[in-house]
Amino acid sequence: MQIGINSGTVLWCGDTSAICLGEGTGSDFVVKAMSLRVALSPFGRGAGLIVVAESPGQTNSLCPSRIAVTDNQCLMNWMLDSQASSLSGVFGDQVLGSLKWQSLLSTTSRFELHEGFEVQSYRGTQHEIELSWQDMLPPVQLDLVPSGAGACGHGVFAMLIEARKASVSINGTVLSGTPHRQRTFGGVFSSAYLTKSESWLLSERGEDRHVGC
Repeated sequence: MQIGINSGTVLWCGDTSAICLGEGTGSDFVVKAMSLRVALSPFGRGAGLIVVAESPGQTNSLCPSRIAVTDNQCLMNWMLDSQASSLSGVFGDQVLGSLKWQSLLSTTSRFELHEGFEVQSYRGTQHEIELSWQDMLPPVQLDLVPSGAGACGHGVFAMLIEARKASVSINGTVLSGTPHRQRTFGGVFSSAYLTKSESWLLSERGEDRHVGC
């Protein structure tokens, strides 16, 4: 067996998960959620979650339209800056610029690949959020060169797991919508997915952009 070692520097390693829900096939997404569970980074370990709900009538004082929670604000600042181009395409620059972060008090995750589901729970100072993926497809290995990774100078390596069904709840209220097929990662995949053991590799010619806390 031939063993290869990629040159460059490992910048970040962890899990990224996303759920985007629409109200009909081909419709715009009305719920967008992304979670980050980081094991290795220049700013240490940490977790963060962004949820944006844009469907009229399904948000109120108990179920706000925008939520952001984290236990490592410096890490989230760096992650948002590093993924600025790809995240703005999902959430929009205006939304990302107006996020008001609350402290993450606790988070749990239950992942059962053989049973086809994962459930993540986040308890912030103001809200409790649960993300759920069901009816998972077999995992595939991602190996994206910088030009296809959505971040200048970064290669991305990860195990991608798609889910046919997914849900997002805020303070016990389940938001409406279902996942769709969409073009991403150089192919067509579900808008509800998990990336496990995701690693960013900075090429020898790339430049990392650190931001202040």
